[in-house]
Amino acid sequence: PLPSLPEPGADPADRGREGLWLALAAVVGAVMVVGALIWWSSLDDTAEAGPTTQASAPDGADLEELEPDAADDPAPAAPEPDDESGDPTDDEASAPEITPCPDGVVEQICDAAAFVETFRGRPFQRFPTVELADDAEFQERLLVDFDESVDDLEAFGSLLRSLGLIPDDVDLVEVFRSSLEVAVVGFYRTETEELLIRGSDLDLYAELVIVHELVHAHDDQWLDLDRPELDEADDESGYGFTAIVEGNATRVENAWRDQLSDDERDELQRLELSLFDADDLAILRSIPAIVLDLQATPYTDGEVAVDRIHEAAGGGVAGEAAVNEALTRPPTTSEVILHPELLFGAVEGEPVAVPAPAPPAGIDPIDEGVIGELLFDLWLGDRVGDGWGGDRAVVWADGGRVCTAINVAADTGDDLDEIADAAGDWAGRAPSDRSVDRATVPVGGGELDVVRIEGCG
Repeated sequence: PLPSLPEPGADPADRGREGLWLALAAVVGAVMVVGALIWWSSLDDTAEAGPTTQASAPDGADLEELEPDAADDPAPAAPEPDDESGDPTDDEASAPEITPCPDGVVEQICDAAAFVETFRGRPFQRFPTVELADDAEFQERLLVDFDESVDDLEAFGSLLRSLGLIPDDVDLVEVFRSSLEVAVVGFYRTETEELLIRGSDLDLYAELVIVHELVHAHDDQWLDLDRPELDEADDESGYGFTAIVEGNATRVENAWRDQLSDDERDELQRLELSLFDADDLAILRSIPAIVLDLQATPYTDGEVAVDRIHEAAGGGVAGEAAVNEALTRPPTTSEVILHPELLFGAVEGEPVAVPAPAPPAGIDPIDEGVIGELLFDLWLGDRVGDGWGGDRAVVWADGGRVCTAINVAADTGDDLDEIADAAGDWAGRAPSDRSVDRATVPVGGGELDVVRIEGCG
């Protein structure tokens, strides 16, 4: 994601939190309805309207703390992690101390917290407060900081339009606001430690969301998920961090799902398929597929990366320690999330930071930064993205148009040829607005071959 350029004369440290990923999730730890996002992004215009019942509180319901009489059957206890032999190790055999459940907290919340503590191998330092809210209250609290991301979203929308990745009439700010309002069902905010769930009923789906959010609360207590240093990062650290945070919570959430009975899984699936009413579906259908893909990837690709990190460390206690390390020192590129083996030295060659050439004189700069392998995957295809070796982009206003120029390097000469060919096909679909050239740019006292891609829209 492209970080915003500071205002002339401003200290770069004064910039607000930057890039796509905060605006995408609104806060660290927002739960998206990922399966539904992927499903609806694949539908064509002739698709049938889906289910019409939404699993949320009716308008006008009061915000409430969960009370004991709202409890259903408690969730089963978490299984202890196994080593490769299938038997618990000595360390794993002794479950962590479970935080006592405070008076007045419903049994499902206590069971969910115990599941997270057992799975992650240590207790909460303090028991989190879980709240339910109706749609209006939930959206107000979810989007309380959304306006801080408007400038970044507008800049990112300019980039996507200049590359032909979204239609010219799409307002990315409103698209993201709408998708968050429809598809986010819970969040944990690190600054205030508030944990809020959309809805009024503590059904199985709400329990699933609570497990996900309790993972964020647990990780925040032990590892501090409030990372202001990422605000000024001039790379993809924000995405790397979000993917590990959400991937870890999704991993634990799915482990909780796996230990449900067959009847409980059927009921959970029924609830998931009835999340959206007709108005919600209309909003989802209006969102460009690339935006839905970008919103889903921290959960989907993030979970795969966290699973790989856990497995590579041997699973069990060592695996959880490796996940903790990744949360402490997250990857700085989307390449590492898409190819987590890079963390373990299994693939030679580190991503290369390629400086963009100076933009033409007289332009009005909008943004500058890294595109990243993830967006190249979604734009030109994953085989092109797999060969990504670093990039740098600039976005500027050119009269009534916005233009983007990108220098992209590759892992090998063959990869660079493939990127050039794919970008050439893209440019050929609008030859008056797009160009692709080869260039050699100076890097660290040496030279680097790149493909220069330019588009205006």
